[in-house]
Amino acid sequence: STKKRVVDSLTSKLQHYRALIGTPDITDKASAAMAVVSEMTSNYQREQAKLNMLRGELAAVEIQLRNLTINAPAASVVANNNKELLDIRRQNESLELAKNGKSQEDQKRIQDQIDANLRKMQQLSASQSPGQQKNIERNQTQQSTLVDRKIELQQQIVASENNVTLFRDQKSRYETMTSTGGGEQVILRAKEDELRLAN
Repeated sequence: STKKRVVDSLTSKLQHYRALIGTPDITDKASAAMAVVSEMTSNYQREQAKLNMLRGELAAVEIQLRNLTINAPAASVVANNNKELLDIRRQNESLELAKNGKSQEDQKRIQDQIDANLRKMQQLSASQSPGQQKNIERNQTQQSTLVDRKIELQQQIVASENNVTLFRDQKSRYETMTSTGGGEQVILRAKEDELRLAN
């Protein structure tokens, strides 16, 4: 599995640094520290690029959601119950966003409310043409998919921001070591921490 490969790779790196650090040769110790700096730098850059990509995708999803709301078919349907349909749909959008970070029990309660609203919307839309109804349903499905993706991206961004901070801190800690020397035990401890986290 990927997890096992990560752990095996970290284990072999740890053994490699142990061997280098165990030597009395100052140059080898410094190069071991430099190797960690270089590794942390590439981890940091990779994670930063991933974070930028996630933020870009989130911005795109938010624009799509806004456009869907503006161009919602219910807004162009001429019927007495239009305003009520719009109000319920807006309420459902708020409810979808309110589910974010809630307990499963609360999420289920909110979902029940959304479902009840959807049933009410179906009744209100029954008097409209089948074509209009289909457009409204398509719009709702798209909105629901986008809201789910938005919540997922928000969670991934938080995780990625934490990684960026972690890699940046480790990188600067090792950089200090390469210039001050005698930091081999800290490198070893950090490698062991990394292995423990992977496990």
